[in-house]
Amino acid sequence: MKNGFSSSNCWRMPFACAKGFSLLELLFSIALLSVVLFWAIPSFSLLLSRGQLNSDISSVRVAISTARMTAVSKKSQVIVCSWDGIHGCTGNAGTGTLVWQNGLFVYIDTNDNKAWDPLIDEALKILPFSSSNTISWNNGEKVIFKSDGSSPGYNGTFVLDGSLDSVEGKLVLSRTGRLRSG
Repeated sequence: MKNGFSSSNCWRMPFACAKGFSLLELLFSIALLSVVLFWAIPSFSLLLSRGQLNSDISSVRVAISTARMTAVSKKSQVIVCSWDGIHGCTGNAGTGTLVWQNGLFVYIDTNDNKAWDPLIDEALKILPFSSSNTISWNNGEKVIFKSDGSSPGYNGTFVLDGSLDSVEGKLVLSRTGRLRSG
């Protein structure tokens, strides 16, 4: 056999003699892969849930920081409110713990009436939340920042609840307008 491969040459070129996997090797590989996926998928889901929660925490921080800095730099009243998902704020409830479902809406209250007027006020940011988390604020539907950066009467806590394994984050807003992790 000059042109072909014989069994005596397989020790020199083992890949040339291999034709494929045996059924036993294939079944063992599939069983091993299924065990690894059985453990990996729940861990991956928890990792995704924590990532979405951290993203929402960052969105709240960005909105509060933007509102406070804009209030000081433009010397005007800036409002952060619960976004209705379409046009502006969800309402004017001033007290109680409310879930801010869709996200945050930040605007400059040009006429100082503490309500969103699309023809007068200037929209700054809309930050949507992920649908898997619940974000609540224990002081109504808005936070008002005065021109000195303070938020008098709006001392409270944002509570962000993740969807899996009770992952939670808290952000506390002081009356001076400063935000800290709680």
